Amino acid sequence: MTTTVTNELIYETLKRMQGDLTELRRETREVKADVTSIRSILGDLIKTDARRDGAYAVLEQRIERIERRLDLHDPRN
Repeated sequence: MTTTVTNELIYETLKRMQGDLTELRRETREVKADVTSIRSILGDLIKTDARRDGAYAVLEQRIERIERRLDLHDPRN
């Protein structure tokens, strides 16, 4: 079976490819926006976690100081 390639067939194929590329570019922009959003959220989570770790460290120091004042000792230490 032979297919005759005409300028019209080439033109239609190129138009379809151009449409596909346009859609691909749009989807790529959406993915980039999503990745940027995820990075921002992840950064916020990391900051929150660091603040929480700092707060826990302060509380741990305070508890240790209270235990020393009350002469309480943890037998596991």
